[in-house]
Amino acid sequence: MPTPIGGFIPQEVYDGRLQSQHTIDSKTCLAFVQADGEEAKTGTSQIVKHERSTGCIQLVRNYYQKSNSVVITPYDAQCGKIEQSLKVQNLPWQGRVFSVDSFQEDQADIVIVSTVRTASHGFLKNTYRVNVVLTRCKLGMVIVSNSRFLHEGHWNCLLRELAVHWEQEGDDDVWID
Repeated sequence: MPTPIGGFIPQEVYDGRLQSQHTIDSKTCLAFVQADGEEAKTGTSQIVKHERSTGCIQLVRNYYQKSNSVVITPYDAQCGKIEQSLKVQNLPWQGRVFSVDSFQEDQADIVIVSTVRTASHGFLKNTYRVNVVLTRCKLGMVIVSNSRFLHEGHWNCLLRELAVHWEQEGDDDVWID
């Protein structure tokens, strides 16, 4: 994975025992996209309702149609929703949308992450699963999440720590609307 991400993960997850070397050392390898959708339960799974045009579909349409990119999300229902939206809009979808568990042993050049959560912590409290999500990219990663949700309260989460780290290390353009 790119050095800036590969420098953060080992410190937070592996007590500094893992080292990452990569030709990409620019912090532009990671972006956070603001999503204001509302999470909703679907059976035993979760989706984001009304993610609007700021979500994963717009990213695939405008930037990543022709790249080696994937969308990863922790919930099967969100996988289905994203696949269906991509398919309806004639965008590449087969072999491009995965749950965290189904993509655990794979990598892609670009990883788009749909975190789904905007109100409760759910899978975000599971450091192991979040670590899997954050370590799948070869060239870059775009995380679609909700800044306010990640920052409110004092709950501990690897994704929150990454966002705070990126904000402290970067400029004011960490979150893209």
